[in-house]
Amino acid sequence: MTKLKSVLLNLFLFSLFSIVSVANSHAQSYSQNHSYLLTDTGRIHTVRAYMPESNFIPLFSPDGYFLLPEMIAFKRSNYILDKDNNIFTVDADGYVYQYNYSTEIGSKLKNLGGTFFTTKSKELHIVKSNGAIETLKKKDIDFDSSLKLFGGNFILTRKGTVYIVDSINGRVMSTNFTIKAKIVKTVGNNFLITEEGQVYSFGIKEDGSVSIKTKYSSNFKRVVRSGGNFFIDGSRRIYTISTAGEIIRVLNPKKDVLPNKIGTNYFSYANGDFYIVDNYGAIHFLTNFAERISTTSY
Repeated sequence: MTKLKSVLLNLFLFSLFSIVSVANSHAQSYSQNHSYLLTDTGRIHTVRAYMPESNFIPLFSPDGYFLLPEMIAFKRSNYILDKDNNIFTVDADGYVYQYNYSTEIGSKLKNLGGTFFTTKSKELHIVKSNGAIETLKKKDIDFDSSLKLFGGNFILTRKGTVYIVDSINGRVMSTNFTIKAKIVKTVGNNFLITEEGQVYSFGIKEDGSVSIKTKYSSNFKRVVRSGGNFFIDGSRRIYTISTAGEIIRVLNPKKDVLPNKIGTNYFSYANGDFYIVDNYGAIHFLTNFAERISTTSY
């Protein structure tokens, strides 16, 4: 091979690697469903928004963090507030960040959503996909009425209007979609199910636009397990909801056995088999997790 050909080949391979790296980085940060679990020993294990590469640790356990169930004041999909006034957030890559609640937030908690919370000072705080906390003042948000129901990435007002909380970009967006809170039976991170068996998903596309989709089945009237971005219906079929809001029926890995632990974007069985649901609604077997799980994110 001539020197010129060798240089050109190396440039091509470098360009290809750069494109793949950027694509992977974007896929990892494009998420509203990533979470954590706690073991009996107090260790925090985080669950990424994507299937990690084979040479990566399946469940990331950052050093320096220790939480037992009795130390927790509140928990939601991607954050924990402990009784010592610390707030822990998780990003899409599984890293944990610790903030002092009094310094960072100040006002008392009022309402809790999966990726956000409101305070007595009428501020809304979004735990973003990068682990940072974005604060929106009252003047930045124009709800049409008082807040009634809180999902992972959406809020339903008393008038029935749905507002999307975009934790990727740190903003709240109004929609033209309305639904009465009293008919909602199941609330997920990015979906809800009515008592009549109608599923509505609330997605954020990669271009930042909102996508609301719906699907009906009489089997959805009875949901036997529900996580943040998936649910198992009365016929033990698994449906997942992608970050973009696609409602997808996927193969149930163990149709005759129900999972005994449910998280925002994961489920596990009594024998330790641990599965994740990624950004795009795909299910992956992650690992066999031998430690006892004391607390999930959902």
